[in-house]
Amino acid sequence: MSSPLDLVTLPLRIADDVARIARALPALTADVGAVRRVVADLPGRLERLEAAVDGLASGLPERLDRVEQAVRGLAAELPGRLDAVHEDVAGLREELRSLPAGLDRVGDDAAALRADLGSLPEQLGGLDGRLERVQGAIGAMAETVAAVGRDVAPVDDDLGAVEEAVTAMAPKLEQVREAIDRLREDLAGLPFVGKS
Repeated sequence: MSSPLDLVTLPLRIADDVARIARALPALTADVGAVRRVVADLPGRLERLEAAVDGLASGLPERLDRVEQAVRGLAAELPGRLDAVHEDVAGLREELRSLPAGLDRVGDDAAALRADLGSLPEQLGGLDGRLERVQGAIGAMAETVAAVGRDVAPVDDDLGAVEEAVTAMAPKLEQVREAIDRLREDLAGLPFVGKS
């Protein structure tokens, strides 16, 4: 069972608690301010990252088109060049009939090489699919960066509200502490209250 003296000392204990909280508030305000500065800088960083990804994504199709055109041009030139080589080999064959029969195989090898080049368009088609997947992945990354930027903005607003509330609370707690000190002085003046 509590004594009436406990009720008298309760304001003193409350005053001590409020004073301890008031002393801790400046450190909390500084911590909230530091977090807010970090979060405030985050959208700028995300915008720079998003711009870099967008630049990469926008320039990539043009570069890929140039690579594809160069490869297709090479593929278009190769059969004509191989035909010329085949004709040259046939002409050499006539001139060098006295050489061993191994020279006849060179013409066959050139024909086999030409047949092997027949799969080059299919290989280019596979390259198109890979290039489209790369473009899709870069587009998805750009969307993710934009989504993160949208998610960070409300957190910055919330931290600003918390910082304002904590800053506004410090003077009020000081007023409460002062009122409790005055109450403590008033109670100490009463004849039936012992000093603690």
